[in-house]
This record gives sequence, C-alpha cells and structure tokens, in this order.
Amino acid sequence: MVRLLRYVTVPHSKPLPTRRGVLARDRYRCGYCLGRGDTIDHVIPRSRPGGVHDWENVVAACRRCNGKKDDRLLSELGWTLKITPYRPTGLSGILLSAVDVVDPLWEPYLGAAA
Repeated sequence: MVRLLRYVTVPHSKPLPTRRGVLARDRYRCGYCLGRGDTIDHVIPRSRPGGVHDWENVVAACRRCNGKKDDRLLSELGWTLKITPYRPTGLSGILLSAVDVVDPLWEPYLGAAA
C-alpha cells in the first residue's frame, strides 16, 4: 500500500511549438502560398529582434517559400501571411504537439478547424 504524505504542485509551462504541432495546426498548408507545407518558418526570423520561438511567430511553410524568405521580414519581400498563426488553447496545444495527424473528427474540439 502506498500513502501520499505530501502533495507537490508542479507549475505547468505553456507548450512550445513543435514542427509536428505547427504543421497539424496549419493543416499542412504553407502560410505564404497555401501549398503543401512540409517545414516550419519563423515569421519574424530568430536572427531579428522580436524573433522568438512562439506559436504566434511560427507558421507551416513549403520548402520553396521557406528558401525564398530565408531570414528576411515579410515587408522586405512584399509578402503577406495567408494563415494567421495562433496559440492553441488548453488541451489542444498539448495534443497538437503529441500527434502526427489530427483526426478530422477532433478538429472542432482542438481548435484546428479555424
């Protein structure tokens, strides 16, 4: 028999974006051309001020767009985002980071159907 003597609360940090999670959130669509997204890109490059690795700064991208964008800002290229990056709320952020492909039946509950 096991007895709990003391309960320690562990602070939960917000889940960071993973490649798998960002691709699932954006439904494998490129945020720049809406083609097949197979990689991720930081909208504000990490080499620039404000370029953090956060859900609101990461978007799925195709290899072609990711290579063209390189470490430049969208304003320097005259590009606009076709997909608005957002932080998944609640359990959906954790699940999007953990699953390869989101079941279409789950989308209304995960917020991926936006």
